Amino acid sequence: MYFNIKKNLKALFVFVSILSLPCVAALKEMTSQENVYGELLLSNDSTSVKLGASVLYSESINHPVLMSVVSHLLTEGLNKSIDLHEDTLAWLIKALGRSNNCGYREKLSLINTQSSKIKKYIRKSIKSLKKCDSKTVLVDEQQGRIGLTKTIKESKTASHKNRDIKAFYLLKTGDSLAEVLNSIQQPDLVKVGLQRKRNRWLVFVVVNDMRLDLIYNQAGRLRFNKVKSDFWKLEYIDPIIDDSKDLLVDFKKIYLIKDIASKRLMVQKIYKEKTGEQVHIDVLADYLWRNMQTDESVHIDTLSWIVRVLNDRDSKRYNAMLLKISHDAHSRKLKRYAKKHSDKKLKDVDGYYKPMTKNDSK
Repeated sequence: MYFNIKKNLKALFVFVSILSLPCVAALKEMTSQENVYGELLLSNDSTSVKLGASVLYSESINHPVLMSVVSHLLTEGLNKSIDLHEDTLAWLIKALGRSNNCGYREKLSLINTQSSKIKKYIRKSIKSLKKCDSKTVLVDEQQGRIGLTKTIKESKTASHKNRDIKAFYLLKTGDSLAEVLNSIQQPDLVKVGLQRKRNRWLVFVVVNDMRLDLIYNQAGRLRFNKVKSDFWKLEYIDPIIDDSKDLLVDFKKIYLIKDIASKRLMVQKIYKEKTGEQVHIDVLADYLWRNMQTDESVHIDTLSWIVRVLNDRDSKRYNAMLLKISHDAHSRKLKRYAKKHSDKKLKDVDGYYKPMTKNDSK
């Protein structure tokens, strides 16, 4: 009988505790950017969590729900329940240091660790929280994680209904993260993009720093680079080129994409991965023919890459067109590329390519 009373009292205590916790839905609505950072935290991947926590710290974001998830990750990481690197744990502690919540000052003071690095950041964060607001809402860790998961899911569902996929191709490099999210709403997936560069002196590939990748199904990938503490700049647009779907539609995206640098990236990708058959490469040939009078340097680079693609796939088929471009193009560079990848001695062969454009009808 005593055991049952004790058990019931314990259940009652838990119930009252839950009732006393603030309702996640009643808190201030999170912004689109906060949803993106929240998805990084929910991944449980150490690199993604590190980027998410560092962004919350650098942008001084302290939404109670996000802070509860940060606190939960710190607990799980210190208990080794999930595999988080020491650097990641340090960033989680720093993020809590900017939460302005007295509840996390107490939590940090109770952490027992042998790591001198973790101890250092705990001291700094506790010092930062000396002027904390005792009235700041403290959200239960489990409730916060469940609430964040639900919020992101609902946001993506609404985004699918309202998203205009054509807006993806009208984006420009240099656009801010806020502008992009306002234009095409929440992504289907958020990932960390690792930028790799080759060191000329040591001759090996090194990880430079972290970028933010937003994946939009049926459209492609957007990569952002953080140029300031609170500003993400769109670095490039990477459209989907997928053999398993309608590849012709993917190749025709070169006409849809507004950003010239992203067109160049698309053509480079086709060249390196040798994607597409004759009917697909003809789309690029037609684009080259229509735009050979351009004088924009980045566009000329894109067209020069198309010349390389045509020569790599079927030098005979596109030879006649390249010879004409080597004489008629506006740019010296494009003329040089077309001349380099064509052969004056080669006669027209059966099935040679002739673009059907307005240029031909004159």
